[in-house]
Amino acid sequence: KLANEIELNYVTNGLFRWDDLVDTSFGFVKGAEKGALQRFLDNNFYYRQPVIKGKIEFAGDDNKFIKDLRFSKEVKEEVGLKSKLKAVILGPVSYYLLSVDEYYKNPVDAITDYSLVVNSLLKNISDVVEVVEIHEPMLLKKGVGNEILEKVPEVYRSMLSGVGLEKHLITYFEIENPKRLDTIFSLPVDYYGIDVVDNLKKLGKVYPYFSGKKVYLGVLDSRNTKMERLIT
Repeated sequence: KLANEIELNYVTNGLFRWDDLVDTSFGFVKGAEKGALQRFLDNNFYYRQPVIKGKIEFAGDDNKFIKDLRFSKEVKEEVGLKSKLKAVILGPVSYYLLSVDEYYKNPVDAITDYSLVVNSLLKNISDVVEVVEIHEPMLLKKGVGNEILEKVPEVYRSMLSGVGLEKHLITYFEIENPKRLDTIFSLPVDYYGIDVVDNLKKLGKVYPYFSGKKVYLGVLDSRNTKMERLIT
């Protein structure tokens, strides 16, 4: 009711059935097992780390992730919610860098296989959601090898090939390498998300990329319990 009253354009299902964002991958990916709890970048949020034990494959068109989204769609329709429903997933680069790889000899092979899994997933949920929200916080971090970076545009093209959903690419936390913005804003998505809270002093480098693009600006620190002042 509140979402309708304030006319929200988009909603997610809140990932209530999952422990964290990374945990959603276990719902549609075969080849990885749940490992230890790890800190999610530089904050007090933890995630269950995937341990890649075999070839990354699609878990099938009736997997837990899809079932969860179908239930969310039913609830949305039952309450008459007009907002577009988003599927929230982890991007290929962040999935790999937040995992432990015990199978692949080349990280590009792992990222490519994950992107193909996501492609299958998105085609299978085209009748369930209107939007996919892809989280890629690791793309703006240091330590991403050139062999990965060079392949990111190709990986994203194959991942989103033939996918008719609206596509949102979300990054957050500090932009440690501003040159990566070239890669981010070249990817074939409809909206780009940038964290303003952690990058106030770097916005001058970010603004030029906004020309002709649709963007999200993260202005509230949702992982911090401190009260924040509204400023302009």
